[in-house]
This record gives sequence, structure tokens and C-alpha cells, in this order.
Amino acid sequence: MTTLRGYLRLLGGKTVARVAAAAMLSLLAAGSTVGLLALSGGLIASCAIAGSATAFSVYAPSGGVRTFALTRILSRYGERLSAHAISLEWLIRLRRKLFVDLAALPVAAQRRFASGELLDRAMADGDAVVESLPGAVLPLAATAVTVAVSTTVLATINLFAATLLVAGTAVIVATETHASRRQRRLAADVARSRGAARAQLMAATAAANELVSLGAIAEVRSTVAGWIASAAVKRTAADRFDRRIAAAISVSEAVTTLGVAAAVLTAPGISLPRATLLLLMTIATVDLFADAHRQLRQLTGSATAATRLAQAAPAKAEHRSPSSDAVTAGVRVEMPSTGISAQPGETVIVQGRSGSGKSTLLQRISDRTADVLLDRRPARELPVRAVVLVAADEPLFCGTVAENLRLGRTDLDDLEMRRLLDDAGLGELAPDTAVGHGGRAMSGGEVRRLAVLRALVARPRLLLLDEPTEGLDTSTAQRMLGLIREELPHATVIAAIHDRHHSHLAGAAHRVVEIGMHRTA
Repeated sequence: MTTLRGYLRLLGGKTVARVAAAAMLSLLAAGSTVGLLALSGGLIASCAIAGSATAFSVYAPSGGVRTFALTRILSRYGERLSAHAISLEWLIRLRRKLFVDLAALPVAAQRRFASGELLDRAMADGDAVVESLPGAVLPLAATAVTVAVSTTVLATINLFAATLLVAGTAVIVATETHASRRQRRLAADVARSRGAARAQLMAATAAANELVSLGAIAEVRSTVAGWIASAAVKRTAADRFDRRIAAAISVSEAVTTLGVAAAVLTAPGISLPRATLLLLMTIATVDLFADAHRQLRQLTGSATAATRLAQAAPAKAEHRSPSSDAVTAGVRVEMPSTGISAQPGETVIVQGRSGSGKSTLLQRISDRTADVLLDRRPARELPVRAVVLVAADEPLFCGTVAENLRLGRTDLDDLEMRRLLDDAGLGELAPDTAVGHGGRAMSGGEVRRLAVLRALVARPRLLLLDEPTEGLDTSTAQRMLGLIREELPHATVIAAIHDRHHSHLAGAAHRVVEIGMHRTA
């Protein structure tokens, strides 16, 4: 639960008032439900006793019934509307935090997770965490306050009946608390099987062509189906346990209601209308626990999901955003096994034909393999943000230009963003321009330039560029390489460029290294 409370802080101080308003609406809805049943029952009992022989005013109680009914409808609608709006905002912040925290982890830590497992945590676990607000936290808080108010009202009339209600409530809460431990274990088992199935599916999708050629599709399908079946079996076991707990709680509710009814009906000097009102108030109050069981199950699942998210991306991960005026010192790069090196502040172009190993070279430097030395130290000793790779297929995230660029630096303002866009020949784009899913609303050249700009604003000490000129004409390519040096005058830049672009861009480099030819210019 501590982890879940930590994620709740992502909502920030400005959202506290909205959460408080949603909680108040939830309380009004729960209180109106109890008041509606109690008052309407009391009114019916009064009418039955009065019959045709006695005249009494129905306007006050019937007005109360209408008030409770309308309040219940409107407050429930308002609570759902506001709570889900807050949850959507929370989900956006939660996934952004997960992405930033994961990006700040060391490469070795990132490799502990398969892409499918991370996707499962970002999607399913993220959804489970934010559902705790409308599905558990708010209704449980409203239930607790409503039970307290109902108990107080009952105690003013019949203390023994109120004591029975408190005792019954304590038994139900104790049962739920005991059950929540096993529910948490069962939820974790389901999540592990589901994550394994998604990881297998993602891996199979990435290697689909190879699997088809090897005739291994059926085997992979069987493996994925096995994990899905395992998750289904574990979910069935969890549901079966929940049904047993629900049955036990239903028995406790029935015993509590009968005990309060006996205490009220045997109390001396209590009228039938008042007794009816108290009984129906008790029934409505106890009935709230039927939903409380589902809500506590949701809270347990959300807490488990929050723990899994925290394990994926610990909050202690370092991800300070560089300042706009930070001076970025270069880094000395050495790969003794290949003879490749670069000095601080140097621009090195790696030239070679397709398949000569240019991308592999950059990937090895980015992955900080054992043979890579940065500043004559093992590469893994440098902070993660010190090295940025812009891959040949670098993706843009579905959103706006501003949202993509601010992944590199969160405090990037619109003025500086527009300047960078103009310098890159993207002046027709605005910060709020949508890039489409994976950048599909942009041309290939625009996607490449935006990806490079995102890397520039991150202020890395070592910038690795794989085919940065792909899709660009010669003048635009030279303009981009010039912009890189303007923005990162002291950083080390290593760019892999295809042979056909070399003659146009060689002048922008301090050195040109030819892969496969063993010649350095």
C-alpha cells in the first residue's frame, strides 16, 4: 500500500481539490442511498399505521425522499465523471514516470525485462493502479464515513443495536483483511502468467519471419496458449476464493442485520415507523459491504500492480533533466578490439556499405559492452544520460511535437523549441502539431530530424547517430550536422553514414573511418 500511496502523489497539489470534490460526491451518493431506503421505509410504515382514520402530512417526508433520490443520482454521476477524469490524468503521469524511470536505469537493469513484460506492466498494471481511485479508494472512504454516521444515529436511539452493528462491521473488516493477503498472492500469480504470455507473444512477433521459415509457429502458439491457460486457471482459483469470502461476508451481514433487528424490535417504547426506519437504515448500511468486498479486491490488485511497477522502475533512478544552458563536455571513446576511437569534441563519420557493421558498432557503444572505454574507464561507469543513440529506425511517440521533444528535456519551452525547429528546417511544424502513431503523420525526413532534435536537447556527452541523413537532401543534411555542432560544441559525435552520402558530408567531420576497409582518413 505504501507504493500505491507514493504513486498517488503523482497527482500533485493542484489535483487535491478535485479528489476532495470527488470524495464528497461519493459520500453524498452513499449517504443518499442509505437515507432514501430508511426514509421511504419509515414513510410507508407511517402510512400503513395511519390508514384512513388518521390524517398526517406526507409533504415533509415525501420531499425528503425526492431529495435523497435526486441527490443520489446527481452525486453518483458527478463522482463517476470527476473520478474517471482524474484517473485518466493520473494514468498519463504514471506512464510518463515509468518511461522516464526506465530510461534512467542502467542498460544491464533494463535488459532484465523482456519487451512484452514491460508492455504488460505499463498497460495492465498501470490501468490497475489508476482504477484504485474510482474503484476502491473513494467508495471505501464513503462507506467508512456512512457506517460511522449510521452507527452514531443508531446509538442515540438504541445503544445495544449500535454495538451489534459495530461488532458485525468489525467481523466483516477482519475477514476482508485476512483474505486480502491471499488475494494479493493470487493476483501476483495471475500477473506473472499474463506477463509471460505477453512477453512470448512480443518476442514471436519480432521474429515472425524467422519462425515461419523454421516452421516453429505451432510450437510458439502452443507456448503462448499454455501461459494464457495458466493465467486463466489462476484467475479461476482467485475468483473461487473471492466467492467463498463473499459468501462468508454475506452470512456476517445477515447475522448482523438480524441481531440489530431483534434489538430494535424488542426495545421498549419504540414506534413501528421508527423501528422500520432504523431497520432499513441498518440493512442499507450493511449492504454497502457487498460492494466493499469488490472494492477491497480492487485495492489489493492495485497495490500488487503498484509493487510490480516499482520493481520495474525504482523511484531512486536518476533522471535529472539537463538545463538549457548546460555546457556538455565531450567524452573520449576507445574500442581496442576494433581500433575505433574518438576524442572529446570530435566528429567521427563511420562510412561503409550496407551490412558492413556500422549499426552494430554504434549499438555496442550504446550498450556499453565490455570492450568499450569511455574516458578510459569501463563505459558502464558513466551516467546513462551521458550517451544517446539515435537509431536508424528511431520512433516518435504518438502525441505532439512538443511531447516528443520534451522526452529529451522536460523543461524545454516553446520559444527554444520553435528556434530548434526553424534551425532544422522544420519551421512549418508547431509544438502542438500531432506526429501520428509512430510518426506516420510526418515524412521520413521530418521523423529523422525530430529524432535528432530530441537527442540534442538531452545534452549528451556522446551522441551516436545511425544514418542521420537518410531521407534528407544534401543541403538539409549539412544543415543538420551543422546544427548538431552548434548545439553540442564540446560533445563527441559518432555518425554512421552510407557510402552514397559520404562525399557530401565528409567536410563536416574531423575524421572518417571506413568499416570493412580498415582505412582511416
